[in-house]
Amino acid sequence: MTPQRSMKRTETSKGEEERVDEATAIYKQLTNNVKLTDDTLQFLTKALVSWYPMEQGKVKVLDPLWFKVDGTTTGHNIKLDGYTKLCFSIHHLKPKHWTLAIVDIDDDAKSMVFNHHDSSPCWDRFDTVCASFQKWKETVGHKFKLRFINVAPCTPQQDNISCGIHVLSCLRHVLTDKPCPPSLNPRAERRFFIRKIKESDEVDYPLQEVKKVIKKQEYEMLLKAIRKETPESLETDRHLAAIALDHARDGLRDARAALSRLRIEQDTLAEALTRLDATVETKSEPARHWSFEPLNSLRADSQQELSAHMCRYSKTLMDQSFANGSEISRKVLREHYDEIIDKLEQAEKDVAQKQEEIDEATKAVEIKTQMCDLKESVNNILNQHGSLLPWNNWLGRASN
Repeated sequence: MTPQRSMKRTETSKGEEERVDEATAIYKQLTNNVKLTDDTLQFLTKALVSWYPMEQGKVKVLDPLWFKVDGTTTGHNIKLDGYTKLCFSIHHLKPKHWTLAIVDIDDDAKSMVFNHHDSSPCWDRFDTVCASFQKWKETVGHKFKLRFINVAPCTPQQDNISCGIHVLSCLRHVLTDKPCPPSLNPRAERRFFIRKIKESDEVDYPLQEVKKVIKKQEYEMLLKAIRKETPESLETDRHLAAIALDHARDGLRDARAALSRLRIEQDTLAEALTRLDATVETKSEPARHWSFEPLNSLRADSQQELSAHMCRYSKTLMDQSFANGSEISRKVLREHYDEIIDKLEQAEKDVAQKQEEIDEATKAVEIKTQMCDLKESVNNILNQHGSLLPWNNWLGRASN
């Protein structure tokens, strides 16, 4: 082997190790409650755009460190021809924080709308971002009319770690043409990405490397978990997991039924309010111009005229009573409607939570089933080669 070939092989091996290390780093960030790095954000952003291609238009993804809030982005030009959206994460240094920029581009109208998603809203941060992007646009010479929107409501962040996860959640909802959700479970979001990566059949090299790392790590964890377990105990765990899944399904069904009932009640109350408003407007308007006179003050020259006065007086009383009663009814209906709106918001959260429980319970059943099958396979191998292949050696070989 010549020195030149030896050097080339060494460099290739080093490059492969670096790619594996990067894939491992992404896996660790998805399985631990830590802040996402720019490499991980870039990888997951590109993955989202590939998983959720827009029906119309084209999305350009920029490196998370491309945009500088201090204005040093000004020397970098990018080609926008054919793109309808420009998306990039923004890294803020003081305090350290990730936000998301989605720029809607209308080439025909020569206009841009800069949408800023911030899970910890800060007007100073928004103003700084706007000024920096405006400066970049003017420096590179884009002739687009530019408008800025501070997206609200944006899913509020409940900790000081999950800003990167929030960025990805906002992007996913933009790509699927949905508003930012009212709340977010960072652990569930991380599990979502792991599941999507495992399900992906794309040939993208970084994605496949991360997929390999995930499967290897999960397989090793399964092997360690079953080592001291008996087939009987594992089967019991699987049975209990299946029961928990059934309970979770029942809970989701009940939550959806409650949500459906509330939506029907909301529609019914909304229609009742609309009809009541229309009726009150039609019937009570003339009554507002009547002036009441005491009944004993009514005078008439004839019995017929007195009867006419009495009829008008009675009608006025009835109209005014109707108006007063309608106003009371409207107030009661409006209070009930507002209560239903609050209950609907909670019911939607309950359905989302029950769906998460279903996902977790389904995953638990899958894992317990894999553990049972793996334990059976390991026992078969050890029964055949037990004296020649100790468990520790077999475990090491199986995980490679």
